[in-house]
Amino acid sequence: MSGRLISQGDLVPALLTLAALRRLTADDPSAASVDTDVLDAHIEQAEALVEGYIASRYAVPLSTVPVVVKNLAARLVRYSLMTMGGGAPEAWLVEDRKEVLQALRDLREGKLDIGLTALGGDPAASPPTRIKSGGNDPTFGRSNLSGV
Repeated sequence: MSGRLISQGDLVPALLTLAALRRLTADDPSAASVDTDVLDAHIEQAEALVEGYIASRYAVPLSTVPVVVKNLAARLVRYSLMTMGGGAPEAWLVEDRKEVLQALRDLREGKLDIGLTALGGDPAASPPTRIKSGGNDPTFGRSNLSGV
């Protein structure tokens, strides 16, 4: 029940309660367990979407999955599960999905840093950041005040 990016543990309790996950994945509202086949299908769909956005920038599957990516994928799974029955989704859920898709576009364009090296990027090749300390020569000091 674990995908490449997320698992059930990334959904519960952060985004859904276990009871809600059981209810959303089962045909029977009184189900005692999560239907892992249904959940896995939604996880696979969300992961495919995330990887589709970031594949042009990062090597997928990711060797290390940053928390930001896990969260975005989990939010897509929640949306998918909560809209599976049809009908109009609640406004907050639609807005959340829009935010997730914007974040994925930002990842693809390099506007959101997830701490991974982009394809074709060599962290050793980039020049080190230099910080200039100090300032101009002092206006007043021993050498400037001699003979006064």
